[in-house]
Amino acid sequence: MMKPLLLLFFLFLELGSGAVWPLPQESDAALHHLCQSIIKARQKVLIVTLQIEGYPLKEALRKAAAKGTQIELFVTQPSSISPLTLFSTVSLHTTTQTLSDTIICIDTTIVCTLPAPLSKTAFNTTTGVLTCKQTIQNCLIDERLLRSHPYLEE
Repeated sequence: MMKPLLLLFFLFLELGSGAVWPLPQESDAALHHLCQSIIKARQKVLIVTLQIEGYPLKEALRKAAAKGTQIELFVTQPSSISPLTLFSTVSLHTTTQTLSDTIICIDTTIVCTLPAPLSKTAFNTTTGVLTCKQTIQNCLIDERLLRSHPYLEE
């Protein structure tokens, strides 16, 4: 009896430490939460994705960069976000890895995952969930992404 209760307790703790938005049903709420979390970031935002599209996302990144938050972007298609590189706090890297999902790490305490590129269109058309969890662990990047190329050095 004790083992099932212990398992349920840890499951409750795990589920209670985050939020889930089913897409596309709650796309507006999910996008709003994600943009607000990026804007409120104090130290660093790290994003690994195929591309970043849509005004709300780019505006959230711009606001965070303007207030001094470090923004580190690992993308496959960087052309649409190159204006963000005008901020000294933004590092844009291209990667040759095939990226179908998105991982966002905010201040190494919030990790969000999305089964699509980071775009307003994907929020409205993807069937899946945006999951954001509080974590005490640092966000880890796959070694292959660290071998990516800074955008301006290509």
